[in-house]
Amino acid sequence: MQFRLFLQHVSVGLLLILGLSACDSHHPEPVKQQPQTQPSGETSEVLADEQEEQLASDAQGLSLTQVAGQATLPYSADRKNNLSKPSEADLVYAGRYHARIPCSDAFAGCVNNEKEAEYILNLMDDGSVFWTNTSFSRLGSDPSRNIAKIEQTCKQVQWHVHKELNEIMIRCDAADVNLYYQVSPNQDLVMDLDKIWNGDNGRNRKFFKEYPFPEQAYVFKKVD
Repeated sequence: MQFRLFLQHVSVGLLLILGLSACDSHHPEPVKQQPQTQPSGETSEVLADEQEEQLASDAQGLSLTQVAGQATLPYSADRKNNLSKPSEADLVYAGRYHARIPCSDAFAGCVNNEKEAEYILNLMDDGSVFWTNTSFSRLGSDPSRNIAKIEQTCKQVQWHVHKELNEIMIRCDAADVNLYYQVSPNQDLVMDLDKIWNGDNGRNRKFFKEYPFPEQAYVFKKVD
């Protein structure tokens, strides 16, 4: 009788041990917290490239008004070497031209209480163009005022002769604009407002959204 009781106790003990072992097997180990890793070298390079691209995009987004606030527009030697020089026959048009523009026309770009501003246009032998506005040159740049000063943006550009059309085209790459002048019998240059506005499929109009369009076809007289 005692032996049977002993076996019963042993059987119960074994069942308890097996039950506890089964419970333990159903409890997973606690999840280990993964350490935060730093970006790899390749990831850092990608981020740096993206930042550089963003900065370049911001720089390209400058408006013409912001560019006009600069005293001088960069003009590299490489770009000058790429100028297409006028032919010997075209050099007859090289020289200095000037026009007096009343300050009542915003195109004049007057910066003081003058009555008029004098624009001086130099067509150089190498095909480059130099603008000068006596009002601007005398008083300097005033970036706080939104005034039309073509010579600020188009500091040095290129001129071409279209003999078949009896005209001279002045091309400003910085502003992506073409200015057209009819050549008079006296070899003066008369602004062709119709072609400036309507030519090139109206592309020049983008430029004149920020710069006032001339009120009349000014004559740039050649200086002997």
